[in-house]
This record gives sequence, structure tokens and C-alpha cells, in this order.
Amino acid sequence: MCDYLRDLTSIELFNNLQFYAFHPYIKEKSHVFQSENTAFSATASDAALADGYDRKDPSSRVEVVKREAIRNATSTTHASFMCVFALSSVTGMVVTSVYPETFQQHTKYSQFQNGTIFPRVAHQNLSSKLVQETKLIFMWTTHGIHVLPGISKSFQPNHFVPLVEYMGKDQGKKSHQKKITDTFRIETVQKAKLTSEGTVLLLHD
Repeated sequence: MCDYLRDLTSIELFNNLQFYAFHPYIKEKSHVFQSENTAFSATASDAALADGYDRKDPSSRVEVVKREAIRNATSTTHASFMCVFALSSVTGMVVTSVYPETFQQHTKYSQFQNGTIFPRVAHQNLSSKLVQETKLIFMWTTHGIHVLPGISKSFQPNHFVPLVEYMGKDQGKKSHQKKITDTFRIETVQKAKLTSEGTVLLLHD
């Protein structure tokens, strides 16, 4: 299934280069980097950006999307945020992206990658049964030696963790519901301390 979704994601990117080069999410979040072209570069992999992307030339984005589509089709490569855009379209599901924040600090990446992505047909105002009512929620996480105690490196995500939205007893009352990103918005160290029970509820797949 993973390989199948990977291939469909690459095909979706390749067949809709212009749409993903100027994806609505990029414009919506461009204020984070104070530049739409810089915001675009935050969605692509370093490999796709390496060969000729010019932040001053928006037309060069299309080639980046094409390289990303080809790169993503290769097994074991890490998916970029741009691939998440296409995955939403392939599955027909709204995707909620959760990017952990550092203690008492809102990084540009946490501001940019905490958000909601809609399928392409939804953006194009097309009525389609392909858009599902269910949604996909995942958190960016990391796995490797740099997560060990004593290793002082910045957060470098390389994996996704599926999340389950905890609704509580009053599921029908929107006033009692919280956004999934609210759980990870850390204002103080005390608020960052989750109980073991709460962690299981959120990370159970």
C-alpha cells in the first residue's frame, strides 16, 4: 500500500505541475517567511531544489515540482511537504499537519507546517465524491541518533506519526472540541508535560 500511494502521489504531482507549484497553502502561509517563493522552497526537498531553483523566478517552481515527483517515485526516499499536498488529493482526504514546537518558542517551520491541507478538487470547487468526510492527522517526528540525550542538534523530522483526535464525551458540541494542534502548542514547560494516558490516546494508531 505504501508503494502504491507513493506512485500515485508522484503521478498526481507530475500531472498537475502548475497547481502544486502555486498551491493555495503556500500563498496562505507565505507571511511566515515574508515571501511566497521562500515559502515554496520550504515545501520541497533539498534534492529537488538543488538544480536551478531561483527564488526570484516563480516560473522555476514548475521544474522543482517535476523533480520532486520523480524523486518521490524512488523507494525509501523521504517525502517532502509538497508530497503531503499531493497525498491529500490522491486519498481525497483533508490532511491536518502537526509540527511540534520547541519549548517556549514558535519556530517558522512550526508556524508554516502546522495547518490543514485540502484535496486539489476541493480547491478547484469541483463537486466530487472523491473528497472523503474522514481526515488524516499526522505529526512530524524524528528517529535516529540525534534524539538521544546529550546530542544537541536541532529538530530534524524524518518520520510521520498518525494521530487520533480525542473528542471526549461531548462529541456533538463543537464548543467542547479542541484543535489537534492545540495539544502541541507549548507556552510553558509545565504544559508540555503530558500524562502517559494522554500520550497513548494521541499516538495510538
